Amino acid sequence: MNHLYIIIIKPLEYEDSKELTLAFNTFCDNFRNNKHHHTIILNTQHSSAENDSLQLDSRILNEINKYTFNDNDIFFFVKESAIMICDEVIKRISKLLDQNNDTCIVPASYPHEYPQNINQQYFTLTGYQHYVSDELKVSESVLKQFDGRKAHFFAVTHAFLCKHHIKDHFFQIPLNYSNKTAIASAAYIHPFSDYFHGANLDILKLIPESARTLLDIGCSSGEFGQAVIRQYNLHVTGIEINENAASIARQKLHKVYQGDALSLVTNENFDCVTCLDVLEHFPDVDKLLQRISSHYLKNDGVLLLNLPNIGHWSIVDDLLSGHWDYLPGGTLCNTHLQFFTRNTILDMMKRNQYVVAEIIPGKVALPDKIEEQYKTLEKNAKEIDWENLKTINFKVIAHKSRAEP
Repeated sequence: MNHLYIIIIKPLEYEDSKELTLAFNTFCDNFRNNKHHHTIILNTQHSSAENDSLQLDSRILNEINKYTFNDNDIFFFVKESAIMICDEVIKRISKLLDQNNDTCIVPASYPHEYPQNINQQYFTLTGYQHYVSDELKVSESVLKQFDGRKAHFFAVTHAFLCKHHIKDHFFQIPLNYSNKTAIASAAYIHPFSDYFHGANLDILKLIPESARTLLDIGCSSGEFGQAVIRQYNLHVTGIEINENAASIARQKLHKVYQGDALSLVTNENFDCVTCLDVLEHFPDVDKLLQRISSHYLKNDGVLLLNLPNIGHWSIVDDLLSGHWDYLPGGTLCNTHLQFFTRNTILDMMKRNQYVVAEIIPGKVALPDKIEEQYKTLEKNAKEIDWENLKTINFKVIAHKSRAEP
């Protein structure tokens, strides 16, 4: 049996992030089903492998010189572990390299690469695993020409390294040997990069026309606030607890406070306050909503929220099969401390003296087989909230229920 050698970069920033730590550990866990796996962890100061290229090359050589290899042993070079991967993907890559040992294999990572008739609706780890195993009806032998894309990770055989005398620039193999590199359509991975750097641009249209100032609580690295400035020319302030993200946001926004929104003092009130995928990370949402009302939001201001729906069909379906798998992002993010449905949102806002002007559901159509399963339950006198099942998140427009002196 082939041995698998996982050479994986672990930037220092992972130590300060529960999400990235989970991503790293989950990625490594996928290889543990193979008793012949060996994990080589390369701790670095930076998230980019190129920044430490010479040192990495030296460390990789030192590590691999400790082993004796067969030609068909496989090396997985992992630049970015914040991706969703499963055992089936590893098996398919291994099989492809058995058949093509002079090829560098890069897994597919773009859903639009597949035919539209393939059901691409997955929102959980179990959903992703079913997608790869059951829905992805792409021949496992199909290899596409490498297009120069960012390779989150790639795999080569020991024979490949020997034949091409590769002893440095390991993480540049896909680019340096592009004519020998191929994309494996059947080996699909899901990067979390869009989640970490998303800007919630669909919220932009909800900002009041009369607004001149906006406070973005949990502004991350400032993408949303930057979009607000570009589109509406508002004066945008951010609050971000993460020091690294706050530092990046300061380059994009007019002002950024680094710290806890529950205790910071801004000495100004704002026409609009946004909390986009933020409330679920707070241990006490009532305190935050009260703080917004008393310290941040003008009496006639508007509060905009974006909240995940725990009643979405993907979560319900997982629970019915006994799964609740935390991920580095999404509805089951491992840093979520609160979970919401439409009713709990309404109760929460009323309790904290806000009037909800509108709740806008983010709809995702039910897959046919899921709909059929719930219709069977409904026939047996089980009341089904179909709108709730189809809703992945809620956008909330609210204001204070009474003027404050």
